Amino acid sequence: MDSHEIENQIRDLLATESNCWTLSDKLFGPGGLFSLLGPTIEDRKRVGRSPLFKDAQKRIRELQRQRAQLLRGELKRHSVGV
Repeated sequence: MDSHEIENQIRDLLATESNCWTLSDKLFGPGGLFSLLGPTIEDRKRVGRSPLFKDAQKRIRELQRQRAQLLRGELKRHSVGV
């Protein structure tokens, strides 16, 4: 698989995956798509500065915030006044 195909897979995941942990693992985990783009230290530095990498980080933060907001709402609904 070439870098263009990997980047397309990353874009597809960013558009379709709604679970921040799953997305993070598929992109940044061992064997994740970004690791395929950066086999050497110099490649990883380049990838880490790329707009696609920054977009992926932004999307994960967005999903984390959504999850946190959902959990706060659940906590409020299930809280018992003391």
